[in-house]
Amino acid sequence: MAKLPLYAAGITASFTILLTAAAAQDAALLKQAQEIFQPLPRDMASAEFPITRERVELGRSLFFDPRLTIDGN
Repeated sequence: MAKLPLYAAGITASFTILLTAAAAQDAALLKQAQEIFQPLPRDMASAEFPITRERVELGRSLFFDPRLTIDGN
């Protein structure tokens, strides 16, 4: 029975070390992703692809088309 607190302390220390290592890996992965990917522009229009009424209607119809989803909703 005297070993139970020792086991509990060992398990707690192990989890603490593992969580700290996982947090460090997450931070490194986030930094790497931020170096590769840039934020999307607020406006996707360009001189080559301006926003027109026809494009907006096409996008809306494609977005809400139930035939393009697996479950049809």
